[in-house]
Amino acid sequence: MIVDAFAALVVRKPENYDVVVATNLYGDILYDLASELSGSLGLAGSVNANTETGLCCAQAQHGSAPDIAGRNAATRTSSILSAAMVLT
Repeated sequence: MIVDAFAALVVRKPENYDVVVATNLYGDILYDLASELSGSLGLAGSVNANTETGLCCAQAQHGSAPDIAGRNAATRTSSILSAAMVLT
């Protein structure tokens, strides 16, 4: 499916999608979009997986958030969910 058409479908009916398989660039863009739909970039887990090697990497999604730097206000939800995805 063309990525821009899929992005529109994700915005329109996000409940229709549990897992999305995409190239790194498109997956990153779609992941950011879906994370914002759920409330924040810091609320969703992510895993990059390689089916050829069987290797995967948990990746917490977040921005730099300079406005809250040093205030101990960032959420760790994305990191925890990403680690849980690797363990399951």
